[in-house]
Amino acid sequence: MREVDRLFQEASKTTLKYEKSMRAVTKQRSKVAKLRKSVRREKRKLTVLRGKLGRMAAQQYRSGGGGLGNTAELLLTRSPADLLQRVELQGKGEDAADRLYTAADLAKMRIEAEQRRATGALGRLNEDLDERRKLKKSLEKRLATAQAKLEKLQAAEAKKAKNRSQGCDTNPKKQKYVPDGSDDKGPSGRKWRKPVQKYQLTAHFGESSEHWSQRHTGLDFAVPWDRPVTSVGYGTVHAVGCDGSFGNNVTIKHDDGYYTFYAHLAEIHASPGRRVFPGETLGLSGSTGNSNGPHLHFEVRMTPQFGSGIDPERWLKGKGLKP
Repeated sequence: MREVDRLFQEASKTTLKYEKSMRAVTKQRSKVAKLRKSVRREKRKLTVLRGKLGRMAAQQYRSGGGGLGNTAELLLTRSPADLLQRVELQGKGEDAADRLYTAADLAKMRIEAEQRRATGALGRLNEDLDERRKLKKSLEKRLATAQAKLEKLQAAEAKKAKNRSQGCDTNPKKQKYVPDGSDDKGPSGRKWRKPVQKYQLTAHFGESSEHWSQRHTGLDFAVPWDRPVTSVGYGTVHAVGCDGSFGNNVTIKHDDGYYTFYAHLAEIHASPGRRVFPGETLGLSGSTGNSNGPHLHFEVRMTPQFGSGIDPERWLKGKGLKP
């Protein structure tokens, strides 16, 4: 369907631009925060310096403010040359103090000016982000409207699919233990983990093939049958089901707002509303739906809707994982 394909391409471009704007805003916020700290630090330096100069001036006034002080200084010097040297050193000290205070004040003003420029840039970036956010919400509504058409398309594809697990099973089952390095012993201290172990990547995001009606929407991990498919991070099971070409699938909503999607499962071991941790088994690998062999189709989405996906490989690398 041309309309669906166009919406998918538009969604991909919009989400990428939104991601770029978010990264720019985060970077600029960090810069503004650092400049604010620098301004506070320079102000503290000026306050300390001003206090020291004030004490020096008061001491000078008390010791040399009147004629008796000058007379006493003259009487205490051993020679006129000694007196001249003292006066010269005192003058140099005052000049140095003035220059030091002026330099510190100029440094503060320079950082304040830089902070104002950075804050202005942050404001413009926030405006750009707001515009992209509005565009993203508008696109999500259009995608939701097109979802019915997509489901019909997926249903048509499902009739041609090779479903080797005898239909869609959306009931949680007791886990089978398969020794592949995965387990359900609870959080391991890592915030993010790969969805499967001992795999081979066979398809990447954005690729085209005769097997798909549009560009490929995720990342394919080829694995043997019945291997544990695990959650990549902390989150909540948003939905489970069998959506035509995707076969048995699970959608996780993560704590950072992103959604991950796991498809073609032989079995599902999760239920909606359940809290999951990194490495917790969601199901077993299989070949349900439109699939030519056992593998995991993995997506990262901005929303639960199909078509809002971003490049999973790039997203995983951003979490410190190399697929």
